[in-house]
Amino acid sequence: MESTTSNVLYENTVLVNPKWFFGFRKSKPIKLEVRSKELILNTQPPITIPFLRIKSIKSNFWFSGAFTVNLNDGTIYKIVWASDNKSMHYSAMETADVFNNLKRIIK
Repeated sequence: MESTTSNVLYENTVLVNPKWFFGFRKSKPIKLEVRSKELILNTQPPITIPFLRIKSIKSNFWFSGAFTVNLNDGTIYKIVWASDNKSMHYSAMETADVFNNLKRIIK
């Protein structure tokens, strides 16, 4: 992975595929980066998703509090915003903001 962040269009901290009641648990957030042609989830090992592999991004805030990134191969990532300093575990407004930014960048 490239060490420079000069081509990062958007970044935030998120939880990927959170467990039930994630809003009440202390979880370690990961960094989500959107670059010019790919989405990077900085897990161990990092998950790099080229935009061409993304089938859709859908909101599901009413039922799960998360939104989903659906890939062409059937893989689904559920994503929610998470505070990097753990002062707040979950925010529907911040999750919606991450969702809207991804939708805007990944057209």
